[in-house]
Amino acid sequence: MTRNLYRHFFILSFFIVIISTVVESKGKSNIISSTESHIHFVAEMSMADLDYYQNKDSSLVYYKTFLIGLPYKANPVITTVRGLGFKSFDKFDKIERLTTDNFKLAELGEVRTVRNRQVVTVLVHPVSGNGYYSKVELKISFEGGSKSSTIPSDDPVFDKIFKESVVNFEQFKNFGITISLAAKQFASGPFSLSDNWIKMKVNKSGLYKITGGQLEAAGLSLTGLDSDNLHLYNAGGLPLEVGNEYARPNLQMTAIHVVDGGDGIFNRNDYFLFYGDS
Repeated sequence: MTRNLYRHFFILSFFIVIISTVVESKGKSNIISSTESHIHFVAEMSMADLDYYQNKDSSLVYYKTFLIGLPYKANPVITTVRGLGFKSFDKFDKIERLTTDNFKLAELGEVRTVRNRQVVTVLVHPVSGNGYYSKVELKISFEGGSKSSTIPSDDPVFDKIFKESVVNFEQFKNFGITISLAAKQFASGPFSLSDNWIKMKVNKSGLYKITGGQLEAAGLSLTGLDSDNLHLYNAGGLPLEVGNEYARPNLQMTAIHVVDGGDGIFNRNDYFLFYGDS
């Protein structure tokens, strides 16, 4: 089986943006109904659980976010929003520099694509006057969208994140997805030919030496590994786009010089050289 080695400059900020996009606070919510066409739920509010941001005048705007999963290419629209259980502030509520600006009780953020699935953030502003709504009823309709027969495959890491953050996860996990052209093009790259690959990172330009022992420590089995089956790829050091609908960098093979003692088998004490450009 071909062993593919892949050198890619993975920009840390990309991973941070992806995670921050998905990991919204799921909050406390009671779902009334949830289908492929809508979600209807009641969000519970507590001043202690609200986040806030600072206006230009240094006043604070209190809010709570909820993440909603969407059918692919659906347009979310808030059709019902109603504040319930209004409570006046008491001495235990730590309210500082409360803004006097008026905000909608609820509004939708930008639709984002994560792992070929789409989500939208609902921003709720429960504070009004001298108190706040302890509950906010919301109904969001999903207009349009494609009903693909392609069901998302198991993705343990992201499924766990989605489950902890998406209000309608039980329905969202079965929403059909449409693999973008960019994703299809990327899927036809060298990774589709092998079950095992290793990612390496270089932080400056120069000649690099990689030993069989290093690869074995990284999880690559060297048993019967043919030296001719070692390949190194790079993506040009380009940052990955946040959205999965954008094209991935084209992978190019990097020249390597293999030193295996002349037996054609790559062992722990063997190594290969390559020039890494940062």
